[in-house]
Amino acid sequence: MQDHLKFLATVEEEELIVNSFRAYNFRLDFSKRNPDYLKLIPQVGGVYFIAGRNSKLLKAYVGKTNCLQRRITDYHRSFQVHCPND
Repeated sequence: MQDHLKFLATVEEEELIVNSFRAYNFRLDFSKRNPDYLKLIPQVGGVYFIAGRNSKLLKAYVGKTNCLQRRITDYHRSFQVHCPND
């Protein structure tokens, strides 16, 4: 088997992976401290993707958490020790 092909999923594996996830879409507004939508974010673990535009620069971030609601709430704090460049 060619090395680059060993990481490809079969159709069955891909379907299993896709069906194992649930997508949530939220429009985040980091200019607000405690927006109402934070209560709508489920308290479940998962992988999250945040993308935003600042002037002409597009920033993207992917992370993993045990609680989406808590993690997104953390991003609304004015100072984050773990993200000094944000």
